Amino acid sequence: MKKIVLNRKGQSLVEVTVALSILAIVLTGVVTLAVNTVGLMLASRSRMEGTAYAQQGLEILKAKPGSDCTTGLELNSPTDITLPVPSPYDSIYTRTYKVADPPSGTVPPSSHTLVSVKVTWEFRGQPGGEITVKQIMKRK
Repeated sequence: MKKIVLNRKGQSLVEVTVALSILAIVLTGVVTLAVNTVGLMLASRSRMEGTAYAQQGLEILKAKPGSDCTTGLELNSPTDITLPVPSPYDSIYTRTYKVADPPSGTVPPSSHTLVSVKVTWEFRGQPGGEITVKQIMKRK
C-alpha cells in the first residue's frame, strides 16, 4: 500500500482570497474616512475665511466712521452693496453690506444704525455657505 503525504506548508487559494477580501474591506473604510475628513477640512476652512471676511468688512466701516472709502457706503441711509472678495483658494466669496435701523428698544435709531455684513461663497462651483456678522454702529 502506498502512502500519500500531503504538503501542508503552503496556503490555499481560498485562504488568500479571503485574506485579500478582508484587506479590501478595511482599506475601503480607511480611504472613505480620509476623503470625508479632507472634505470637512476644506468646508471648515471656507467657513473660517468667510467669517474673517465678514469681520474685515465691519472693521473697514469702524475705521472710517460715516462711510467706507472703498465702496462709498453711507451709514446714514439704508443700503445694500455687494462686493466680490478675492480668495487665494478655490472658493469665491461675495461680501454684502446692509444698513438698517437697529431693532426697536435697543438704541435710538436717530443716533445708531445696524450694519450687517453677509459673506456667501461657492466651493468648486457648488454653493458653499454663508455667514452674517451684525453690529450696531454710531452714526456720524
